[in-house]
This record gives sequence, structure tokens and C-alpha cells, in this order.
Amino acid sequence: MEDKVQQKGDATKDVVEDKISEDMDNMKDISGNMPKFSSEEAQKFVTDYSQYIKDFKATALDGSKGKLVEFQNKAQEWSKKAQEISSKLNSEESKTFMRWFNKTNEQISK
Repeated sequence: MEDKVQQKGDATKDVVEDKISEDMDNMKDISGNMPKFSSEEAQKFVTDYSQYIKDFKATALDGSKGKLVEFQNKAQEWSKKAQEISSKLNSEESKTFMRWFNKTNEQISK
């Protein structure tokens, strides 16, 4: 019985380690594919949001539930700010900005 429990524990650990590795690869994508904008406000947002995402992932991997709730509560603020900035950009930059923001959010929800 204990062997089966140990095997399940080992299998779960392998799955978690694979997920962490995948998440870290996704983080490389986020930081490596940061778009450039003519708007200083948009560029600062991209830099700051990228750091927020890295911190969020690190907190999620650490398992700190209290801090994780704080990050989740800030998510709406980030989304609202992204919409505000997007509305100030020209059409092409707005599309690029929102595409990046949405792709980044998809990566962290995996």
C-alpha cells in the first residue's frame, strides 16, 4: 500500500515539475517577446506588467496563497489599465498592445 502511495506521489511530483518547466519556458516567451511602443506609458506598462507576471508565477510556484490572492486581486486593475492605454494608442499599436496583453494572460493561465 505504501509503495502505491509513494508511486502516486512520485508521479504527481513529475507532473508538477513538468508544469513548472513549461511555465518557465512560457516566462521566457513573455520577457523575450516584449513589443516596443512609441508611447512611454505603453512601454512602461509592458515592462511593469511583465515583471508582475514573473512575480505572480514565482508566487504561484512557491504556494503562498495569501500573496497569490493579492496578485489575483490586482489582475482587474492591470486589465483596466491596459484598456485605458490601448485607447490612447494609434490603431496598429493598439492591436499589437492588446494582442501582447491577451497572449501574456493566456500563457499564465496554462
